[in-house]
Amino acid sequence: MVGFAVDASVDASVDASDFFPALVSVVYDTAERIGAVMEIEFGDIDREGWLTVRGEFRKGKTRDKRFRLRSITLQRIDKIRRSSTTKRIFDWPQNYNHLFYRFGKILEAAGLPNNRRSKWHKVRRTTASYFEAAGGNATQLLDHTDRRTTERYLDPRVIKQVQPCDIVAGIGETSPPNAKPDGDSEFIDELKKLMDSRKT
Repeated sequence: MVGFAVDASVDASVDASDFFPALVSVVYDTAERIGAVMEIEFGDIDREGWLTVRGEFRKGKTRDKRFRLRSITLQRIDKIRRSSTTKRIFDWPQNYNHLFYRFGKILEAAGLPNNRRSKWHKVRRTTASYFEAAGGNATQLLDHTDRRTTERYLDPRVIKQVQPCDIVAGIGETSPPNAKPDGDSEFIDELKKLMDSRKT
């Protein structure tokens, strides 16, 4: 986790090297907006590792949403729990913009881009892209009402959108690129040869 301890501590009780890995992990596991994640409390996670992000903190304030967190994320949250003196997991006493500034410094220390598009929202987009690529429905995950909104989030390098050159035979070609005949097509070809030989 190179770069996570850019500053010694987040506040008097929680060290930055515990705070930021846990925060990144929760955003990555849920694809939730950073504003909603900053409001979650230790009591919002049940014994099975399910996190409830309350609707009052989510965009639109419509409903709660539940996510199962991976074990490494729960371990990182437990590190915060041991030293925290607040109900909120990610208690941030400083100016909210400073959260983005600190994360940017962490990204720089790790050799990653530090710009407007490379902060918390990029983690959300990354999760959505990999979720869609694995067969999930990113529109449902992100709670979008319009699929076109979701499509602006998805990275085509991750979801591997099929291109014409991948599946359509080119000019002068008889089959698509990398086409491999299946057993049925080979059988049909042999059957055609047999039928043609019977005609003569």
